[in-house]
Amino acid sequence: MNNTSDVWLNIEEVCSLTNSKKETIRRKCKSGEYKCKFELAGRNKNYQILLSSMPLKYIEKYKSYLTPTSQNEVEQSLEAYSNAPKWMKAKAEKYLELFRLTEGMTYQEKIDFLADWSQKYPHKKACYSSLTIALKKYSCGGITALLSHYGNHRKGFSKVDNECFEYFKSIYLREGAPSVETAWSITLGFAKRQGFDCVSNFPTSKTFIRRLRNEVPEQAIFIARYGESAWNKKYANYVPRDYSNLNAGTCWVSDHAQIDVAVDFNGMVCFPWVTVFRDAKTSKWLGWFLHADSPNSDHIFQAFYYGVLNFGIPEDVYLDNGKDYRCKDFAGGRTRTVKVKHKKDGGSLIQNLGIHIHFALPYNAQTKPVERDFLKIKEYLSKGFVGYRGGKITERPEKLKNEIKNNQIMKFDDFKILFDRFIENYLNKKPSKGKVLQGKCPDELWAEEFTNKKVISRDALKLFCMRTTNNITIKRNGIFDSQLQISYWAEWMITEKGRKVYIRRDINAYQEAWVFDAQTDEYLGKANANQPASFLANTDIEKSEYQKQVSIKNKEKKILKSYIKTKYNPTNEDIVENLINSLDKVDFKSNVKVSKISNTKMDMVVKEEKNNNSIPEKYVTPIQPKKKLYLTEAEKRRDLEKRAI
Repeated sequence: MNNTSDVWLNIEEVCSLTNSKKETIRRKCKSGEYKCKFELAGRNKNYQILLSSMPLKYIEKYKSYLTPTSQNEVEQSLEAYSNAPKWMKAKAEKYLELFRLTEGMTYQEKIDFLADWSQKYPHKKACYSSLTIALKKYSCGGITALLSHYGNHRKGFSKVDNECFEYFKSIYLREGAPSVETAWSITLGFAKRQGFDCVSNFPTSKTFIRRLRNEVPEQAIFIARYGESAWNKKYANYVPRDYSNLNAGTCWVSDHAQIDVAVDFNGMVCFPWVTVFRDAKTSKWLGWFLHADSPNSDHIFQAFYYGVLNFGIPEDVYLDNGKDYRCKDFAGGRTRTVKVKHKKDGGSLIQNLGIHIHFALPYNAQTKPVERDFLKIKEYLSKGFVGYRGGKITERPEKLKNEIKNNQIMKFDDFKILFDRFIENYLNKKPSKGKVLQGKCPDELWAEEFTNKKVISRDALKLFCMRTTNNITIKRNGIFDSQLQISYWAEWMITEKGRKVYIRRDINAYQEAWVFDAQTDEYLGKANANQPASFLANTDIEKSEYQKQVSIKNKEKKILKSYIKTKYNPTNEDIVENLINSLDKVDFKSNVKVSKISNTKMDMVVKEEKNNNSIPEKYVTPIQPKKKLYLTEAEKRRDLEKRAI
């Protein structure tokens, strides 16, 4: 086919090849410019033109039609077309449609068709010349040649000064999302201070934002204006989870959520909370607890107790990162940056049951699949209830205020009954077309896969789920629980006062407590709540309570006295004699040389006083000195030695 010496083309083919009219081709044939032959068809001549007599460019063009396009070129052309934006494809699709509709038409038929086409579809209007040029481009370059390229000749050019544009970016790309007009106005003030011509040549706000969107990706603009958290929810990659190696019941997920429905709780309006433990694979709710007050670790214990009581113990738990889930009793406490020594046997519930703990990323709802269930509760339950308030202020219905004022909202206990029915009979039984359930409901998949139930006795579970206190000292009135503001007492504490202990007790049934040694974890005994007596015991109940307190005190005294009974009752003399006998040596001798200081000033005074007070012996009967008595020989000897001096 490369030999064109014997190729003859009819006049229509030559017109298509050269994009010329039939009159032009006939004129060139008559003038001898093209070598031709013709056949008479009545009064008309059907011309045949020799291809080799035509200019070289038309011969090469004809050969290009005959040269097959490589598969790689076709794939590249299709890829370029598929990646083109929609506004570029619109032009190509318009001409492809016109090529199909005008195929086989004569020149005049095409003129008439295009005129009618442009009237019917003004947004896709075309003329004969534009159609001929498009056909020529399509013949040479394929479908990609028909793509629109408006504005490509101005690519990289902008009327916005670079300095002003950078300042506009610094205002517009900041958290708080200032408007385009605000950023443009601030930039205009900056340009005036810098001396730019801002009267007639300063670009508009649309020019600034158009350049910004052309140069900065949409995601980058979003993260700068709305923050990483909002960007993460809308644009960031997510980690797909594979549940194929996870069996039903092996891993539980837990979290809190507030129900957006107002209820009446003891005469006060509240929006109840729910604490739930949910199976990670089947999405089945296993244990939940509806409560009016804000969530805390007590609610977590209660929901976990319900779940384990009915469905056994899981192997792993995936928990929220809040401080209520990281409490010492449930999960073992927070991880400290300073290394401290811990006991090998943890005292937390999860550790004692042999469950592995996994904490979700803080402040990231995407890591907790239970958040989807809370959205279902909002859509299917909350929005249809009287008292619905919406998840945020913009969703709040106007009727909510009147519903609360007219006391139309439900009682808390009635709402709890309906909520439990909704979970058990709808949420756990609603089929899902997700990748895990695949048309099944949570109860159905749970029944198929849950085959191994690890149970614990009800009493042991109840004791495990009881709260523990910090270390407490047994004092005069027993153990004082600062959280509940009550004291616990038992008779065995009489001899254990001063000992460091901790207690386990049920918050909802606090009358009993189990006491353990703080150092060895040894179980010491059970204690009961010790209520204070009324100051004025008027009623029989108050009197009996007062008598009970007095009897406790008397009994303690009696028990203590039983420990102090003795066999001996020593007298005072026995005590002194036993003290003296306890000494090993009591008689100590020393050789002391005695010396006397005489004729002192005081000696002279004493001598003078004696002379003044002396009485003549002839008038007074001489007084005989009394004979001194000595208790011991040692005392007599010391006295004689003094007189000798």
